[in-house]
Amino acid sequence: MLCVKRDTSVATDEVNVKRKGALLRPFYKHPYVLRFTIFPNYTEPPILMPRLFVAIDLPDAHKEKLVGLRDDALRGRWTPLQQYHLTLRFIGEVDEEGAAMVEKALADLRGEAFSLQGQGLGVFPTPRRPRVLFAALDPAPVLLALQAQVEQALRAIGLNEEPKPFHPHVTLARLRRADSHTVRAFLRTHQAFTLDPFEINRYYLYESVLRREGALHTRRAMFELLR
Repeated sequence: MLCVKRDTSVATDEVNVKRKGALLRPFYKHPYVLRFTIFPNYTEPPILMPRLFVAIDLPDAHKEKLVGLRDDALRGRWTPLQQYHLTLRFIGEVDEEGAAMVEKALADLRGEAFSLQGQGLGVFPTPRRPRVLFAALDPAPVLLALQAQVEQALRAIGLNEEPKPFHPHVTLARLRRADSHTVRAFLRTHQAFTLDPFEINRYYLYESVLRREGALHTRRAMFELLR
């Protein structure tokens, strides 16, 4: 397919072009002739696929409490309130057929409902090189068991093993050239921060679409946990 880019600085009632192989030669001398830019090796842009991830939602009251931690002294991009999740497994870009396989694999799991609570703040990878500010969540055995089930189910349908160990957390901000002393002072100020226990009765398969104004996260499927 040829991509034709129109120069709208001129106008005409007709277009005079000739074809020679894959090249369309524009006639630039006449002031009333459209000008074209031809790209013979043009290919269609790739179809953007949503990125999938499996996550647990937080209660609205807990999200509001996390928003209250925002501090302009920390340089970075703060996570929007509606994107506060506990991610069990990031999957990545998957076509519709693959997404359907993921849904079925997760629907076959039989996890148990449980209670979860927050236990302080931290940074990845280290306080000396802070890149991600997060709220830590209790690594309860039943949570670890659910995450292991999700991981095993996804590997069974062909996904690669997640190379990073699972650390339950909610991302608060992605820091940009943040001063480590400022970050440490922030952590000391909020060293007693906690989130009250909350019930986890379900988890979700989310799809994320990147937009100019930021990623849009949409629930694709919901999975109930046994009481």
